[in-house]
Amino acid sequence: MEDFEKDLNALGVKSVMKEYFDHGTTDFYTLLTKLRALKPDGVFVAAETQDGSILVKQLKEFGIETKVFGVGSWATADFIGLTGEASEGIYAAVPYVSNMKGERNAGFVESYQKEYKQLPGKYDASGYNAMNILMQAIERAGSDEPEKIRDALYKTDYAAPNGRFQFTEKGEGYGFDTVLVQIQGGKTHVVTQARTEKP
Repeated sequence: MEDFEKDLNALGVKSVMKEYFDHGTTDFYTLLTKLRALKPDGVFVAAETQDGSILVKQLKEFGIETKVFGVGSWATADFIGLTGEASEGIYAAVPYVSNMKGERNAGFVESYQKEYKQLPGKYDASGYNAMNILMQAIERAGSDEPEKIRDALYKTDYAAPNGRFQFTEKGEGYGFDTVLVQIQGGKTHVVTQARTEKP
């Protein structure tokens, strides 16, 4: 959280509250009372599906009018189903959604739907990308020796449904797209799509 807060501050965003809660928490009213008094322009919550859905419903019950930003699992049918109408207007930053722009993604979605009769999600795209990146690295390495595969991974330039994957000498990925989505009418809508920069 500290690094996230530093990055926000560098962008001119002032943090007025930082709170932690235990996984499995079901009563957020004390936290929300503090939040309401501060009248923030927005709130970012790092909580997975179950905890996040409870918090968001209680936030709406409390009548707190602010922009709400969540994590990738909030851009899923599970979260929207658990949260119901309270999910309306929520933003989430995600590595992948099926309605991202791009020809490669359109082809991936078409193939995935044909095979599985549903739209792919972030875990489906992540698995697809990981396996293809690894298979291409093994092919480039021409060996099953871990060191040679590692070295081949550093040379990755993989065209994925969500952009191009490359790696630094430290193994940090970059070049792929991430998206900010907003939930509208029970569906995710892409607000903006941006390429990750080399660290």
